[in-house]
Amino acid sequence: MDLGECLKAMIHELVYTSVPEGLKPGSQGFCTVAHTMGIPSNLAMRLETFSAYRHIFQPPSSRVSLNPAMAMHLTLNLGTKRYHILSRVADAGLDYTQRTNKIAHHFLCEDADCPNIGPAALFSIPNLFLTEWNRRPGLLPARTAFPKSDVPPLSGAWERLGGDRAWANVVAETVLTERPVSILFEPGTDVLPLFVEAIARLPVEYRWRVTFSSYYNKLPPGVACQWKGIVLGSPEAQTADAGDALVINLSRPLGKAPSITRTFETRKPTPPPSVEPEIQSESEGSGVYELCESCESIEWPMESVAIHRQGKRTPPPPWSSLAVLAVLLLLAFLLGAAVGVGGTLWMTPPPPPPPLLQDNFLLDCIDLLFPR
Repeated sequence: MDLGECLKAMIHELVYTSVPEGLKPGSQGFCTVAHTMGIPSNLAMRLETFSAYRHIFQPPSSRVSLNPAMAMHLTLNLGTKRYHILSRVADAGLDYTQRTNKIAHHFLCEDADCPNIGPAALFSIPNLFLTEWNRRPGLLPARTAFPKSDVPPLSGAWERLGGDRAWANVVAETVLTERPVSILFEPGTDVLPLFVEAIARLPVEYRWRVTFSSYYNKLPPGVACQWKGIVLGSPEAQTADAGDALVINLSRPLGKAPSITRTFETRKPTPPPSVEPEIQSESEGSGVYELCESCESIEWPMESVAIHRQGKRTPPPPWSSLAVLAVLLLLAFLLGAAVGVGGTLWMTPPPPPPPLLQDNFLLDCIDLLFPR
């Protein structure tokens, strides 16, 4: 792939970890070791700021493997553009100085590059995100699309961890209310499948509205995160209920999930300009979907563009042609009459102008001075 094609790539990647020599000349320690060719420098610098990670357990603890991996979907506004950031940040053992290391693999894309399965399901694709870096710094090949799939994977995580799969609908409903969600968990619990199942309950056009972090740490200023996975006992757990957040504590039974009454309205497809959309009857789908309380996955009905059916033309009534002819004859008669009157007026000579006032006065004076 040449440079021109790389610059056209809409999906950019960046890998950040601790190495003795980074991609940028003179860089070492925690720095960028790889990124997509042609990525703008301002975007690369912003992606680096999403690489923060807090180790819960450090060597030589036997619980190091319980350090959670952080899976994030966030949005970033730069100028007039909105970008989606998909990041996986996790423990990476020890670095070249024998200190704790991390590896962050970021993807950055625009709306047109977002697949229908939603952001959380992308983390389930094998080998999409790097988990280690053992090569020299370099450029990554340009990626033009994510792997495509129409059905988000479901694993029964809510039933297994929460006791009731309908909790996925409760969390999904917050996309409408914009209510924050805090899911408290013990180390060793993977909350990402909970996000995958909740997003799978949403219509496609709502899935990429959700921002989340499966292991929430501090984010750069001005970056919002609606769904947060928070480790019990962490500083973030002390403020988990801030902003009237929905708090779900997985360390204790959740009980039966409350009923959901809200609905999602989907956008209707716009018919082509040359097609007349038919009037939809009240018995047909209205484009409003209710959240299912007990289903594994909502089957969203397919939207279809209304098709214009060309039927037989109704012949005009037999008297319509005669009426048109009569109107035309009447208009012709009136036009002819108007032309005749105008011609007569045009051919008649105008009357002589009245004598001027000055001429009458002189004649009267002559008659007075010289009587006839």
